[in-house]
Formats: sequence, C-alpha cells, structure tokens
Amino acid sequence: MFAKGDRIVYSFYGICMVAGIVEKVVNGENRKYYELRPLADSKSIIYTPIDSKKVLLRSIVSKEEAQDILDSMDEMEIVWPENVWKRNQEFKLITQNADLRLNVNLYKVLLLRQLQLKEAGKKMIVQDIKILDTVGTLVCAEIEEALGLETKEIESQVEATAKKCMELVSEND
Repeated sequence: MFAKGDRIVYSFYGICMVAGIVEKVVNGENRKYYELRPLADSKSIIYTPIDSKKVLLRSIVSKEEAQDILDSMDEMEIVWPENVWKRNQEFKLITQNADLRLNVNLYKVLLLRQLQLKEAGKKMIVQDIKILDTVGTLVCAEIEEALGLETKEIESQVEATAKKCMELVSEND
C-alpha cells in the first residue's frame, strides 16, 4: 500500500503523487481510493481503488534498476510488427503495462524506425508518432525521477542507442 506523498507509476499516466487516501461510495459499495495527481498535469486528479486488480500501480524503479535498464538497451530485442493495427495494439499494451524495461525498448524501437524512415525520405504514420510521444514521456519521467537526469540527456542516450542499432542493421543487410 502506498502512503500520502509517495511518488508512484500509474500505468498509462506515468508518475503520480499520492495526494491522499479517501473513502467513496460507488454503486452502493464503500471502498478506499488513492487520490493521485499526475506530475505531468498537476491540475488533474485521478481516483483509483486501492484494491483494484485492473489498475497497475507500482513504485518508481530504483536508481540501480534505471541505470541497468539504460545500460542494457543495446541487448534489447528489436521487433517491428508490419501490420499497423496489430502494431498499434501491441504498443498500447506495452505502455499500459508500465514496465520500464519494455517501455525503454519500445522507445528505442520507435526512434530506430523514425531514423530509418527519415533516412529513406519518409515520415512516421500518426499512430506511431503518438505512441512515440507517449512512451517517450513515460520513459523520461521515470528515469528522470530515478536518476535525476534531464529529459534531454535521456532522449539523447536512447537516440544514440537507436542510431547504433541502425548502423548494425545496415551492416547486416
């Protein structure tokens, strides 16, 4: 259970501050809810049941785990589903899962794809751009919180890894 003042990760919303724990009656049932304030939008308030099995809430990764994830980006698998609908569904599931390692890999894969398309004189489709923006925000916020790095530093590190992967892919073609 989280306490007031804790900073946590709430799946698709990213880093949130636990503003409090409140009791609410919903559908005739009295339940305890976390009152969450997303750091990216402090005016928003999210209420989520403390005992919910559907909502993924977790602690922010440790400094060591965040660094390990960044250090292991080179080894993460590159998978690009060609079917747009399937890709969109898979990528949304990854962002909703709130697993930082999976999100970092997705961010790297999307940046790699963006670089490949740019090199070919093409642009990413809107759905991929939206997911790139979303996952980039989620990744940068959590790593920034865990390591104290600036967003630009994180973006540069992931982009450098994507460029390195692009060079390896080009060499193997």
